[in-house]
Amino acid sequence: MSDLSPASVERLDALPLTPSRARASGEPLGEVAALGPGLSHLRVHVERLAPGRRSSRPHHHTAREECVLVLEGAVTLVLGDSRREVQAGELASLPAGGPAHVIVNEAADAARLLVFSASPVADEVVYAPA
Repeated sequence: MSDLSPASVERLDALPLTPSRARASGEPLGEVAALGPGLSHLRVHVERLAPGRRSSRPHHHTAREECVLVLEGAVTLVLGDSRREVQAGELASLPAGGPAHVIVNEAADAARLLVFSASPVADEVVYAPA
């Protein structure tokens, strides 16, 4: 096999997942594995959301765009005051600027997500009031 440096090839089902928690409250969130080492503008991670868990606190980004591809299961996208189920094979696109969004697993089974975000300029995460 040839060396692809600095590129990388990663197998999603072989990545070790690390539990994540909300910084302020310590609330358990999803289990995450970062992908794409060495990328400067694009962030990619795979996430497993257990039933009853959410991906983060409701928030929006000032410059970062996000896409969430549901690989397995179904999740609820909460966008401002709106809610929509997003099922396996569906992609949710979240432009920068708001309203606040969060992904919640309200289903009986765990969900797997592939999350992409990109920002060529400095980004600020703005959390909705608790």
